[in-house]
Formats: sequence, structure tokens, C-alpha cells
Amino acid sequence: MRGYVALFSTVFQQHLQYRVSAIAGAFTNIAFGFFRIFLLTAFYRAAGAIQPMTLPELYSYLWFGQVLFSVLPIVGLFSADAEEIRSGEVAYRLTRPVSLYGFYFARVLGQKTTAICTRSLLQVVILFVVLPLVGLSRYTMGAPDLGYLPLLLVSILLTMFLSAAIHTFVYMTGFWTISVRGSSSLVYAVTSLFSGLLVPLAFFPPALKRLAEFLPFRAIYDTPALLYNGSIDPAQIGGALGHQVVWLAVIVIAGWVLARRGTARLEVAGG
Repeated sequence: MRGYVALFSTVFQQHLQYRVSAIAGAFTNIAFGFFRIFLLTAFYRAAGAIQPMTLPELYSYLWFGQVLFSVLPIVGLFSADAEEIRSGEVAYRLTRPVSLYGFYFARVLGQKTTAICTRSLLQVVILFVVLPLVGLSRYTMGAPDLGYLPLLLVSILLTMFLSAAIHTFVYMTGFWTISVRGSSSLVYAVTSLFSGLLVPLAFFPPALKRLAEFLPFRAIYDTPALLYNGSIDPAQIGGALGHQVVWLAVIVIAGWVLARRGTARLEVAGG
């Protein structure tokens, strides 16, 4: 376990060096957040029907996604780690006294923890401090529901682990593909749609919403976002957190199996 903690700590400290990147990413996410805010505000004003979320709830839901954007498994999928697996250079990792899956999982989790402590935190400061000062408080993010705060923190922690598990699973597909680009593109598209990042799941048609509620992608965004808003039925909270835990276990096990099978069939220099 100490080896994995050391890996996590090393990557965390390494990514803390990229301060300019974190600042640029934070402002980029804020800009895209306003684009989504204005687009859906226009939709609300044009539609005559009663919407499943109020505008303040919608704003908080959208901003929550922008704050967590760098934590989701759609960011940072292309790296030297994936290239190591594709090229076979990963063989020298097998000489270390840690499991291959655990090695990559610890590194990915360290990267995502750095992102939430830098880029995400900076966005929170902008949303709660800067926007009200420049007269844009009507578009800002609402405060979290304090009654759900402990459960929200647990859900965000599970989100980080689940995102890291999905990210690591994509890496493990590199044993069977020429490049993980195809796998990562598929994960990007499916995650963006079924997590609620593109369109809140509350707006989905009933059949598609039921599918989205079953898939794991809801657990990395929609669940913590609803807890943040306090718009989730208290009777459903246990099921929502259980959904996160179950899918985390499933994807971790699936990734570990891929790693074991991949290393068993790995050939380096014809050997």
C-alpha cells in the first residue's frame, strides 16, 4: 500500500507544477459554462411548458459540471502511460513490486486529485467571489444544500475513484488495440451524454432516462450534482450512493481482469 501512496503523492506533486495550465483550464471551463448557461436560458424563455428544474437549480447543476470537468474520465486520456501499453514498453513496469493496474490507478487518481485542488478550486473562487463583484450574480452557482453536505463529500470522493477507474480501464484496453484513441473517444461521447454533462438527465425522455440511471456515467456527475442542489429525494439517496459504489467495484474488477489478461499475453521482442 505504501508504494501506491507514494505513486499517488508523486503524481499529485508533479501536476501541481502546472499552475498556468490550471489557471487557463479554469477560465476555459468558466467560458464554456457561460455558453451552456445562455443556451439553456434561451431554451427556458422560449419554452412554454413547465421545466423539471428551476433556472437557479439549472445554473448550479451546470456550474457543478464545469467545476468537476477536469475530474471526469473525459480529460487527460492521452498520455505517455497509454503509449507504454501500446508499444510494449510497459514490460519494465512488471518488474516492480506493485500490480500494473494499481500502478496506473494510483497515478490517474493523483492527477484527478490535483485537478480538483487547483482548477476546480479556482473555478469555485471565480463563481462565488468574482462573478458577484462584476454584476453577474444572477448567473452564478448557488450554495450547496448544507443538509446534504456530508453525503455530497462522500459522493464527490466516489466520483473521483469511479472516474479514475474508468480512465484506467481505457488504458487497459491498450493491450488489445493499436491505440486507446478509439476507446477514449467512445468513453468521451458516452460519458458526456449519459452523465448529464451535455443535457441534464432530468430533461431526458423516460426510456432514455431509465437507461442513463442504470449506467455508471450518471454516478460521476448527475448524482453529486443533485446532492449539491438538494433536489434528490431523501429516500433515493441510499440507492444513488449504492449505485456509485457498485459500479466502482464492477469497473475496478473489470480493469484488473483486463490488466491480468493483457500482461499474460504481452510479447516483447518476440519473447
